Amino acid sequence: MGHEKVDSGIFDLYQDVPTADAATNLHSRDVVGNKSDTVAGTSLVSIGKSIKAVADDIKIYTALSEIVSTVNYTDVGGEQTIYEMATTTRRLIHGVWIDLVNMTKDGTIKFYYKIDGTSYREVKAYTFAVATDSDGVYIALNFGVTNNWKVTYTEGADEAAIRAIPYSVIYEVRE
Repeated sequence: MGHEKVDSGIFDLYQDVPTADAATNLHSRDVVGNKSDTVAGTSLVSIGKSIKAVADDIKIYTALSEIVSTVNYTDVGGEQTIYEMATTTRRLIHGVWIDLVNMTKDGTIKFYYKIDGTSYREVKAYTFAVATDSDGVYIALNFGVTNNWKVTYTEGADEAAIRAIPYSVIYEVRE
């Protein structure tokens, strides 16, 4: 094969760049489009941009959120709230991290949910033994909620002092 001349009547290698959002789609350049096409066009570039916009919206609604804080378990005995989420929007609670390194007595972690939207009902309970259990506790919940829920801690015996309980809640907003 030599340096034969390509007949420009058969292959137009120097076609003009299509205008943005061309709607004619008479030539392959119109179907493919150009980088300045918007989601309003009919080219493949426009369709790709539309798909990306939808995917970006999906990421916003399924992004994980995290609440990180510390609560002081006061030396008054009894059950005390570590964290309470007040919500009316659909959420998926993945889990809760609780750091019980400061506790010196055994205790109980409990989860409650307002199933009927009004009254808390205990859903799960976990015991914590200071001498044998790890100080860092992760509880996978996989709770789909639309009402308030909370996590509490109850000392098994008098702590005799205020104890800090760091925690982290991981969840997704689904609306």
